[in-house]
Formats: sequence, C-alpha cells, structure tokens
Amino acid sequence: MEKYHALNLPLSMKYNCPSPTTWKLAVTSLLTVLHTGLPLARKYPTQFEDMWTCLADTLDVFLFPKSSPLVEQFPEEVQADEIVDCQVIELLRDEILPYCHTIPKDFILKVVVLLNKGSIHSASSLTSLGNYYNHT
Repeated sequence: MEKYHALNLPLSMKYNCPSPTTWKLAVTSLLTVLHTGLPLARKYPTQFEDMWTCLADTLDVFLFPKSSPLVEQFPEEVQADEIVDCQVIELLRDEILPYCHTIPKDFILKVVVLLNKGSIHSASSLTSLGNYYNHT
C-alpha cells in the first residue's frame, strides 16, 4: 500500500509537476505495480484490504487532475498523455471488472463512478470541440 501512497502525490500533480517526466514515471510505475499486484490482491484479499481505498483515490486524482495541460503542448504531446490515460482505463477493464466478484464492492462502485465521470468528460469535450469547429 505504501507504493500507492508514494505515487499519489506526483500522479495528483500531473501537469503541475516540476518535470513532466515525474508524473509519467509515476504512472508507468503504477501500471507495473498493478499488473503484478492486482492478481495477488485477488488471491490474498485479506492482506490487501487497505489497498483498495488508496488505489481508488489515486486513480481518481490521476484521471481527473486539478491541473490542466500546458497551453503550449503540441497536439502529439496531448495525444500521448491521452494514451496513458487510456492505458489506465484498459487496466481497469482487463484487471478489475472481470474479477469484480473477488474485489471489494466499494472499490468496484468507485471504478464505475470513475468510468462514468470519464464518459461524461469525454462527451462534453467532444461537444466543445464540435462547437469550436462549427464557429470557425
């Protein structure tokens, strides 16, 4: 669980990190830890009870940061950041949802809320983008 706490700060700062490589390294580390740790957490649920709340909070602050991407980011950089977000969502899809019967219900509900927030955010972004192109 300490790993998730240690990664929470750079992941929550995301675009406010002093160096962009900091949050990118943190999310790469998170994905690596989760690919190994989630099967273990499912196999030994009592040893990982405390992990789920921390993990849900970490995923929330990373996927929905309070900071915004830098205005001077190139489109390729924005797309690369979005690909990283998609990797996190894919991990939820592949390593959490199929095993929902072995994972605490509270965590599953938080994941569903995250996915819902993401779909609303995505839909509103597409609407804004469509409005922008309709007015230019």
